[in-house]
Amino acid sequence: MHIAHINFSDGREGLGGTVRTLMDEQKSQGEDPVLFSFLRQTQDEDVFSLSSQPDAWQQSMSLFEKNEGVPGLSSGALLDLSRHPEYEKADLVHLHVATAS
Repeated sequence: MHIAHINFSDGREGLGGTVRTLMDEQKSQGEDPVLFSFLRQTQDEDVFSLSSQPDAWQQSMSLFEKNEGVPGLSSGALLDLSRHPEYEKADLVHLHVATAS
């Protein structure tokens, strides 16, 4: 099964570490997980960057979400994700969300 994880960071600490541990276990079970990350900290082959060059609409959505207290992944970045070939192959999408507020 092709699994697409979405998380703010691909680092091995905090929630990113939990996601990476989950992916490692999924690989050991024969699954095919990938991770889409806004803040890419590794060069791992199974990690893909979300767009970091937002257009005007994406910038306005990001500002709105920040003002509403929803920091991190923006709707605009997720919209770009839907066009990625690895995302299109996904049988399952797992969105990881954790906020400090």
